[in-house]
Amino acid sequence: MTGNNRNKEGKAALQAAVEAVEGAVKPLVTEITLDNGVVLKLKPVPPFAAQHAVANLEEPKPPIVDVGKGKDREEENPNDPGYLEKMEAYSREVIETTVNAMLVTGTEIISVPDGVQSPEDDDWLNRIQYLGIEVDGENKWARYVAWLRYCALSGPSLTRIMAELRKSIGLNEEEVDIAVKTFRNRAERRADKRVSPEAPGDGDNVPEGAARGGARGRGKRSR
Repeated sequence: MTGNNRNKEGKAALQAAVEAVEGAVKPLVTEITLDNGVVLKLKPVPPFAAQHAVANLEEPKPPIVDVGKGKDREEENPNDPGYLEKMEAYSREVIETTVNAMLVTGTEIISVPDGVQSPEDDDWLNRIQYLGIEVDGENKWARYVAWLRYCALSGPSLTRIMAELRKSIGLNEEEVDIAVKTFRNRAERRADKRVSPEAPGDGDNVPEGAARGGARGRGKRSR
């Protein structure tokens, strides 16, 4: 799929979000239990949250080429390989940013069971940072999204969550499928090859690390 096509899909998703502002639909499911026992609350996603987040991304512009054959005539070249590559990356950023906005505004921790690390724990964060994944550990929501992506959620769990949250911003099932695949692929690409034998697996299976400093209370709940 070309960068232009992916960009059109991203923009179509955002347009659907804008059109759904006045008629936002609440998720039919208000709570979801992940495979590892984490319970999340699902909430309607404010459509403009994704739109405004994506607006901060800089969309690439096609290069200007001389097509005048001796005459002073210049046009954009949307088929330039370098431009298409940049558009591909931009389209992935649009999807990832949209998913992040949905997770931040549409989910909330109800409880984290014993033996599973919470967003406030440092062990899981240290592990993914070792893998070369940059996370602003001082920002509560950057940390929360990273925890969801790399610790709490598996592919099926993310699909279930997105399938519910999409209803509040007007995404269709195909757009959700594209978003989930893009989101997971970017997460995999961000991990470098220095994989530790003790590194966390593919979500929903990260136990509370023995090396973690300080014991958390049993049956932890979000505060």
